[in-house]
Amino acid sequence: MKGFYLRERGDMVRGSGGAMNRRFLDVAGIYLALLVGIVLFALPRVHPLNPLAGGLLWGVLYGLAVKRCVRPD
Repeated sequence: MKGFYLRERGDMVRGSGGAMNRRFLDVAGIYLALLVGIVLFALPRVHPLNPLAGGLLWGVLYGLAVKRCVRPD
C-alpha cells in the first residue's frame, strides 16, 4: 500500500527519509469540520415527522457536496 499512496497521493503525504508520517492534527481537524457541517447543515433540515428519510436525504446531499469540494474531478 505504501507504493500506492506514494504514487497516487504523494503530494499529500508528509514523509521523511522514505517513511510516511501520520498527520493526526490534520485528520482531527477534518473530522471536526465534517461533524460541524453535519450539525449545522444537515440536521436542522430533517423534518420531525419523517426523520429517517430526511436524514438520509440531507446526509447524502451534504456528503456529495463535501466530496465535490474535497476532490473535484
